Amino acid sequence: MDAETLDAIDSLRNEIRRLGTSVNARFDTVESRFDSLDSRFDTLESRFDTLESSLAARIDDAKADMKRHFDIVAESTHDDVRIIAEGLVALNAKVDAMRRS
Repeated sequence: MDAETLDAIDSLRNEIRRLGTSVNARFDTVESRFDSLDSRFDTLESRFDTLESSLAARIDDAKADMKRHFDIVAESTHDDVRIIAEGLVALNAKVDAMRRS
């Protein structure tokens, strides 16, 4: 090969090496950015897990409070119905007594 061809081949070889180094550097930068994003997603996932646990606990507490409240209201209603029924029984007894007299 002549000197001019060898110089051209060396020039191309150097250019390919330079481009390879540049591409590797850009891939390293992109990889670093993906690693940063992975870390951020891990942080967000952890925060969502904490939030989910907190909300589940709050919902369980609210559910227990509503059940207690419902039980109290149901018991109160039961007592009110019992009182009304006793009043009706007493009223019927008075009406019956008045009819007999």
